[in-house]
Formats: sequence, structure tokens, C-alpha cells
Amino acid sequence: MPFRPIRWQHYAGSQGCVPLATQRGVSLERPAPGATPLPPPPPPPPESRQEAKARKAQERLQKRLDAAAVKKQADSKPPERADGLVLEECKNPPVFDLQDIPGAMEKMGWPVSAKLARSWFAREKHIYNNDPKSVQPIDDVSVTLDWALGFSAVRKRYVTLLKKDIYSSKSLAVLGNKLSEHLSSQFKGQERLGLDTRPMLSDLHQLHTAWQFQLSEVSDAETLGEAAALTDLTGALAHFSLFVAVAIAHVSGEKYFCYDNRKRTKTFCMKPSVEVTHVFVYIRDNYSFNDNDGPSKSQYLGHWNKSGAIITLESGISQAIDGEHVLPLDSSINVNTGFGSSPQDRSKLHSIYLTERGIEVLVDTRRGTFRKYRDQDIYYPIYNKNYNAWREKHNRGGDFMIYTKPRLLKLDKPIQLQLQPICRPPEPM
Repeated sequence: MPFRPIRWQHYAGSQGCVPLATQRGVSLERPAPGATPLPPPPPPPPESRQEAKARKAQERLQKRLDAAAVKKQADSKPPERADGLVLEECKNPPVFDLQDIPGAMEKMGWPVSAKLARSWFAREKHIYNNDPKSVQPIDDVSVTLDWALGFSAVRKRYVTLLKKDIYSSKSLAVLGNKLSEHLSSQFKGQERLGLDTRPMLSDLHQLHTAWQFQLSEVSDAETLGEAAALTDLTGALAHFSLFVAVAIAHVSGEKYFCYDNRKRTKTFCMKPSVEVTHVFVYIRDNYSFNDNDGPSKSQYLGHWNKSGAIITLESGISQAIDGEHVLPLDSSINVNTGFGSSPQDRSKLHSIYLTERGIEVLVDTRRGTFRKYRDQDIYYPIYNKNYNAWREKHNRGGDFMIYTKPRLLKLDKPIQLQLQPICRPPEPM
């Protein structure tokens, strides 16, 4: 059954979220997938009559204290932080575990994002070292090229890449250098020259490192759907690249000897002409939660609960959508956000609530008519640092590289290259 895309709405002012003051953050307590849960604690010893009487007296006292605290809170002003932001007290928000996010992704119609997220939780602990040339664990199953090409912006990049980009001067220079190095080595030991990288499909890292020669970057904004709505592609890959690597190349050219009468040597050489007839096209991206600027500026990943996600208007996500520092409040972007719509509210939001760390408190969307603090209305802010903390706590959580299965394509217009001569070592005449 196909997923129906969710519709993102823009809420602000009285329709926006209420920021909450609470001691509870996103839970990291649920055992990692496959981990053996801790045994339940032993039952307490039976109470004596005297202990039961004392416990009931303590419970009655606590109820009176709680009632007094609630009345005092109702009569007092909402708590205000040092930075001036007024928060509404919420002592007992619903529990939300970080591992609830994949389920929320599925409810949003993001099956690929959910699959990748579950894979990260289930993997051995591994941290990506931010070196694109390094060997990393690989997932070449969860994401397919056909799925990504179902998004119009990706399809457009794909067509331009194959019709134009691979024939650019920079692309041909990179390709020429790779082929020259390969043929020089190959020419020393054999007469027939050529290249077929299909046997390298069993090692995608090697194929990519050795023979990738052109790419096309897909921005966060290009992963969005209609009316700037976040999509499964945004959740799964966000900013990523399409790559092209050499698959099959044929080599021809004049072969000749160069003679050195003074040294009494001859050198066998060739002036190679190369025709690249087939290429591989694939997606490659890293799935990791690294913060280059440290946890104090951890990347904001939206506000989440078990039903889905909302994002803030000035968050990095929506900045990527618009390409500007902030979006105007009367914009039509379909995100669920906001605490005020007046210029005064906007100034307060940007200077106080929306710090460079993002939105750091729980929010209540107040969609219920008669009740607040409903489970489905409370959203938790999620950052890269939450995933990193989970990894340290459970000694699980593995970053990995995403590859799509490389697609073999025969070029309508083969790439023609005339390379510099290649020669074998001199030999006696």
C-alpha cells in the first residue's frame, strides 16, 4: 500500500506552540535492538502493619503538599528564564524515547528514513571520521537509485549530470589523469589495453575511490516536495550527491619505438586514444551524527513525538529550504512552528528563544479543545548530540556510508580522450 504524503502546515501566533519548562528530556533508556534487557528488580518485602500506616500518612501529606504547590503555581506568574523567555510549567510530560523516532517516521510516510534510522540503532558502535576517502561500513540496500529518481529535482540533476556535466573540461581532466595513470601501469605488462571496472562492484569503496570522476550535489532544498514540504528523501539523505564512475573504456592508438643512439636503447611507446562507452551512476552519502563545532552547537533535527515531527521556522532545516537566514512570518512554508506573529514577538523569538543551538525546550501544539499536555501534542527537541549520548550509553549506534547499487549505463555520446604518450622502460637496441 503506497504511503500518502503528510501535509505540512504553517502555524504562528495564537496557533503556534507553547514552550514548556520541565526537567524531562528525550529518554535514552530503552535497550538497544537485540540487547538483553535487565531482569526486573526483586519484589519488595511485605510491609508490616506499622510500615503501611506510616506510608499512608506520608502519601496523604504529599497530596496536600502537591495541591498547595498547584494552587501556588496557578496564582503566580509563569516561570521566566534568565534570558527572558517565559515557559509554562509541565511537571510530567509524556515519555518519549529516542528509538521512537523510526516509528514516527513510518507514520509520516517515510519508510526509507525509518529503515536507515533503525539500522543505525542496531549496528555496532562506530563513529564516522569525516574523511570521505576512509573505509566505512556500507549499506547498499536501503536506498535505491530508482526511489531517489522519483523526486523531480533529483531526476533533473541526474539528466544534467549525464547529458552535460561529464563532458565538462574539469570532468575530462580528472578522467584523463585517472586513465593515464592506469594505462601507464597496464602498458608495462601487456599489449592489449582497456578498462572494465565491473568486477569492482564487490568493493564499492574501491570503485568509488579509483574511478569516480564527476558528481552532482543535491541540496537539502531540492529534497522537498510540493509547497516546500519535507519528504522521505529529506529525512533519509538531505544533502547528498550523485556520482559517475568509469565502467568500460576501449583503448586504441599508434604504437612505435623511440630510439636513443647515444645510449643504444629503444623505448616502446603508444599514443592512446580512449573511448569511454559505459559508466556507473550511483548515490553515495554518509549517515552520521557528527557535530563539527562540538555539542554546544549541535545540529537541530526537529521536534519529535511518537506521531511525527514539527520544525521551527528559523531552524537550520527551514533556512536550507529558503536559502536565507530567516523566513518572513507571512511566508507560505508548510511547517508547524511559532510562538508569536507580531514584530515584537518575532524580535523576542529570534534574540531569545532561537539561539544558535536551536530550540532547546519542549513545546505543546495545543491541538486539543479542552485539554493541554496531551501525548500527541508534546514535541521534544532532537539534536545530533542526543544520538551521540545514546551511542555512549548503550555502546551501540553505528555510522555508515549509504550507496545505491551502481547503475550501468551505455552513453549515447561516448567520451573521447586523446592522452599523452605512454612508454615502457628503455631496453637495449
